[in-house]
Amino acid sequence: DYGSMVALRPQAFQVRLTPELFLQEIAGARTFVMESEVEALRQQGFGTHLTASDLVVFSEDGSVIDNQLRWPDEPVRHKILDCLGDLFLCGGAFAGDVIARKSGHQLNHVMAMVISMSTSGMTERRAA
Repeated sequence: DYGSMVALRPQAFQVRLTPELFLQEIAGARTFVMESEVEALRQQGFGTHLTASDLVVFSEDGSVIDNQLRWPDEPVRHKILDCLGDLFLCGGAFAGDVIARKSGHQLNHVMAMVISMSTSGMTERRAA
C-alpha cells in the first residue's frame, strides 16, 4: 500500500495453496517498484542487473512502464511469494491460514521468528 498519493490500488488474493497452484499462479510473480524508487535503489547498488522481464516498474499514476503484467494482480501475488519464502525460513512444512495486510519482508521475518520460537521445543516433546 503506497498511500493515496499513488494510483497503485490495494489488492487482495485468496487461495488454497497446492504445489501445482504455486507454480501456476504465484511463482512467476515479479517484484515491483515505483518509478520514483528506481534511481535511489540503483544508486545503492540494487537492481543494476535487472531487466523488464525481472521486475515491474509502476509510474505514479499506476501504469506499468515498458512492460506488461503477467496477471492484473501481479503485485499482490508477489507479496504472497515473498511471504511464503520468508515463512519457509522457519524450516519444515507449513500448514495453516495466513492473513497478511501491508506485509513486507520485515514483518514476515518477525512472524517467522515468532513461529520458530513457539515451535522450537515441539520435536523434543514429541520424541519424549
